[in-house]
Amino acid sequence: MDWVAVGAIATLLAVVAALVIAIWGDQLRTLGRSPRLSLTLEPVPDHFQRFTHPGGTAEYDVRISVTNDGDLGAKNVEVVATELTVKQADGGFTRDPVFMAMNLRRTHYGDAITPIVHRGVPRPYDLLTCYDPALQQPVGQPGRKELRFDLSTLVSPVAAQPLVSRPVDLPDAYPSSKPAGTYQLHLAVVADSVAPVEKVVEITWNGEWWDHAADFFQNELKVRLL
Repeated sequence: MDWVAVGAIATLLAVVAALVIAIWGDQLRTLGRSPRLSLTLEPVPDHFQRFTHPGGTAEYDVRISVTNDGDLGAKNVEVVATELTVKQADGGFTRDPVFMAMNLRRTHYGDAITPIVHRGVPRPYDLLTCYDPALQQPVGQPGRKELRFDLSTLVSPVAAQPLVSRPVDLPDAYPSSKPAGTYQLHLAVVADSVAPVEKVVEITWNGEWWDHAADFFQNELKVRLL
């Protein structure tokens, strides 16, 4: 047996193995492992909250959290509100023509992207806010009379009109500020190297304000994951 040749081959294989580990080591270590993302509204006290402003006025905030039950941390996570549908008199849902697809805001940060969602550590995003009637003054929104809730998107509520095929006089509408009704907000959770996860949140509000958090979330504003 040519031990010199065997030694040379062994050395070559060791060099190749070292190169493979150096170049593709991270991919090999994560082979077959991935994040597993979802959304949750639990626990309730973390996601349904009442905040008091100076003067005794208040707001109700609803948050939603991205969870990761996979094997790896999920990088560059975003929650995108892709579509809003509105319940009609016949019980069906139709697309809101003025709603625009946009990101939800990260809680406490105000931007859109979470650098990493670790396994077992949920990261909250703001979902919607409903303000005390005393705070719902029509500043910059002439003609706004009824109470609304505001979806917590990166774009502030501004007046918009749907595109129609013929000129008609349509009332102002707001892409992310909505009156009483039942809505289904379609969400997509996205991250690097992970297929989008799609969920739907149903929001029902009767347009009334109640200054007690438990009663408000039980009887006036109801939010649930479908």
